[in-house]
Amino acid sequence: MADDDSPSIYDVFGDPPDVDPNRFGPVPVVPGEGGDAGAAPLPHWSAPPTGQIPRVPAQPEPEVWNDLSGPRWRGESSGWADDDLEVVFGDEGSAVRHDDILNFDDPRLNNPAPPRPDLDLDDPFGDRVAAAADAADAVAPSQEPPTKGRTKRDRSEAAPRKRSQRSGAVASSAETAAADATGMGRNMGQAVAVGLGLAAIAAAAILIHPLLGTALIAAAAGLAAVEFFDAVRHGGFKPATMLGLTGAALFPLAAYWRGEQAYAVLMAITVVFGGLWYIVGADRSRPVANLAVTILGIFWIGGSASFGGLLLRLSDGQKLLLGAIVITAVADTAAFFGGKAFKKALFGDRVFNEWSPGKSWEGTLFGIVGATVGALVLDAVFNVGTTWWHAAIFGFVIGVVAVIGDLFESMIKRDLKLKDMGTLLPGHGGLLDRVDALLFVLPAAYFAARVLDYL
Repeated sequence: MADDDSPSIYDVFGDPPDVDPNRFGPVPVVPGEGGDAGAAPLPHWSAPPTGQIPRVPAQPEPEVWNDLSGPRWRGESSGWADDDLEVVFGDEGSAVRHDDILNFDDPRLNNPAPPRPDLDLDDPFGDRVAAAADAADAVAPSQEPPTKGRTKRDRSEAAPRKRSQRSGAVASSAETAAADATGMGRNMGQAVAVGLGLAAIAAAAILIHPLLGTALIAAAAGLAAVEFFDAVRHGGFKPATMLGLTGAALFPLAAYWRGEQAYAVLMAITVVFGGLWYIVGADRSRPVANLAVTILGIFWIGGSASFGGLLLRLSDGQKLLLGAIVITAVADTAAFFGGKAFKKALFGDRVFNEWSPGKSWEGTLFGIVGATVGALVLDAVFNVGTTWWHAAIFGFVIGVVAVIGDLFESMIKRDLKLKDMGTLLPGHGGLLDRVDALLFVLPAAYFAARVLDYL
């Protein structure tokens, strides 16, 4: 800090010159309380400060703050109010909403697949509807207690409860109707008609010529692969779709032309070209997971379906292929009606497998027994040329493996949070939903026929 004897700036440069405050024109004035201009003039900028604060005229608040509903605490509702935050982050019709902005891991921001129109995101598997139906069957009609001795307050409290029960019943009926409308229910007449039509087309193609039957198998594998790769895209994966569709469709044809030797070649081609798909940058997103999904689709659908082509190469292959298809259909029908008729009769509420809660132990056993009996009947009618117990083993193997194939697809659908793989077949869902058991049955039928000397 400078001493008191140090020279000031005025000692060095002299006194400041006299300045006329009016040399720049008239001094502006501040309006008074009444809004008139007869107030005291503003002091010049060179005058000493007065310590006063200029009065700011009142301005209307921004419109955005008027739209806010005020502070809201977490305890007042189940979540933050969307109508409050949308004022700040976007209107209701905006393509990007505030939850997209705040959630940086949202997969919708990363070029996702469009939403499935047939999917109920609140209850994709219809579990709530099924549980509500079971609960309604289990609950006996309640008896109202006698009104004598009940106070007026008791009667007034009972009335809202009765109204709530009636509204709950109406809501349950509405949910059931909505489930049927969205495909959660099953139109049996439509399903049977579609199933018989597909069976007739398959039988005609297989019996006309083995190559025509193989071509039909390849087309079905291609359509099923379309449904699978579309489903995994909705699950957040980015498979090599074109490679997957090509491999799934070509597998049955290659097996028909080259036999079992085709598998080693196709396996090497699939891995090499699948790796190149991600190496050259056709898609760089999670190559390990997406390549694995691609290979799964090719070998699960195309590779399993190709055993139909292997069967059709053999002399009695047409009979065996049709027999495997018929036995699978018989097993599925027996499982459906047996599970409905004897539901919870033998095993109670015990679920057969968590991946398919709708499948019961009773229905599964009826399906295996139906497959075994169906194989015996076919062997007796067509006289394949083996002993009866060979036919029983053949049917039993198909019945067991069909259950595994159905559970395998159910596991994939639940992991992807889908009810059906598609909507191609009315009353059935997607094509992959109908051939899921066959994809496991065809390899089992081929190897069982070899072991039992059918081939």
